[in-house]
Parts: sequence; C-alpha cells; structure tokens
Amino acid sequence: MSWRRWIEKLTTKKQLRYGTKVQNLRRLVVEGLEERLAPSVTIGHNFTASTFGSDSNALPPDADGAVGPTQFVEFINGRFKVFSKSDPSIVLLTETDLTFWNKALGSTLSSEANFREISDPRVLFDQASDRWFASEIDILSTTPLSRPTFVNNNFLLAVSATADPTGTWKGFKIRSDSNSGVWNDFPTLGVNADGVFMAGINFSHPVRELPQYEFHRVDPQGRPALGNADHHEPHPIQHAEWQCRG
Repeated sequence: MSWRRWIEKLTTKKQLRYGTKVQNLRRLVVEGLEERLAPSVTIGHNFTASTFGSDSNALPPDADGAVGPTQFVEFINGRFKVFSKSDPSIVLLTETDLTFWNKALGSTLSSEANFREISDPRVLFDQASDRWFASEIDILSTTPLSRPTFVNNNFLLAVSATADPTGTWKGFKIRSDSNSGVWNDFPTLGVNADGVFMAGINFSHPVRELPQYEFHRVDPQGRPALGNADHHEPHPIQHAEWQCRG
C-alpha cells in the first residue's frame, strides 16, 4: 500500500476520532516528502584545463582525469597536468605525457625501435592504497603513421610513490601480447580489492579480441607485487588474461 493510500484510509476511518489532527498529518507527510525530492545541487569549481594548440596538439585528446585528496589530475594525449583541488587556477605540475613516462620508466620511450607516439591515457586515485595509477600504450609501426603498419606494442603502467601525484612515480612497460604479436589499442584501467587491472582491444584477426591484464594491489611502498605470470592465449570472441601473482 502506498503512503498516499494509507493516509487516505487513515483519514476515512479515523476522522471522527482524530479530527483535524489527521488532516495535519496528511499535510505534514506530503510536504516532507516533496522537500526531499528537490535537493540543492551546486558546482564546486568550473575552470579551463589544458588548451588545444598550447598544451597539446593531439586530436582526439582522449581526455581523462581523477580527483585525489588535495589535487585533480588531468591526463590527455600530449599532457599530464596537476591542479590544486581547492583552487584549480593553481597548476602544481604540467608536462608532456612523454616526459611523464620517461621519468616514471627511467628510460627514453622514443628510443624504442619503431616508436611513433603514445596514446589513450588513463588515470585514477585508489583510496584504499592511497596511490595514483596511470596507464597508456605506445604505438609502434614499421611505417609512418600516415600509412601505418602496426606491430606488437606495450602497455604502460605507473603507480605513484605517495598520494602526491606531483612526486615520484614507478613505471612498468608490459608487452601487450608476447606470443601472437598483435597490436593492442584503447586500453582501460581499474583497481579493486583484488588488484590492478588493464584491458585493451587486440587487432590481428577479422574479429577483435579482448585481453585482460591483472596485477596484485601495490604494497605499502607503492610497488605492484609483480610475480609469476600465467598468460592464456587470445582466441576470437574469447579473452586473453595475465594473472601476475605476488
């Protein structure tokens, strides 16, 4: 029975006993529920982040961002940028995405054979571990990108040493598929109580495949517990999965 029918029934049967009190009850209940259906919503901050032509020339930008305890991190093709959460007009760090990965990996990505560019950034903050996670892919081609011949590429994964995204990051470069030599695109990134997960779309057959890469949650020092990996080969319409055990 709905609350309106209950009030109507109560009013009909108990009108003589309760008199105007029932009418007051009906009015109070209706007004109380109507107030709860109209919450007040306000925008905390509205600001301009990265700008095409100055921060990055990449199209599309593949924009992504995440909010942490005191910062907002924007990660797009061509730019890694950290803003103060209390005052987004304050830019705490800005650098190219290539600079970000060179620092995290401790090596120069562009020196890799057939390297063309990096793409598809992802970033998130995990409250449980108090760490930031970021990912991208590198794009490897034996011919210029105007007429590309893609070859097996890498997942790029990084984890922050602390809850401060402007500080040190530890990077990992993981072959997208070490056996079949497919090219992986459009990576995704996620974290839960069981680990850190990456997935992407493999291009090698007429049918797209979805491989999945699993890592255990970071240890207290912010390092993924990468151990022995069990890799199941991809097949059309099936999954390929890495299970990295600590």
